[in-house]
Amino acid sequence: MAAFTRGTLSGIEPTVRLDLDNEPQPDAVLILNASVGGQACMSEDGYLEGMPELVAEIAASILEILSKPMFDRLSFDTPGS
Repeated sequence: MAAFTRGTLSGIEPTVRLDLDNEPQPDAVLILNASVGGQACMSEDGYLEGMPELVAEIAASILEILSKPMFDRLSFDTPGS
């Protein structure tokens, strides 16, 4: 509910520039505005710099993995059938 909490911002799939060598792209971030103590800010070239207050990465579910076309071609016959 970042939209209802003063001083918070949220982002979906931002590139976060942690330092010169590390630029992860998490699924979602929650950051605090600098006016309320936030550590991250937007750079002039559009990257999120610094450490967001919350970083979320969504892992694939087993249903997504099993629904891939590769599994349509596999046969799961049991022995003796």
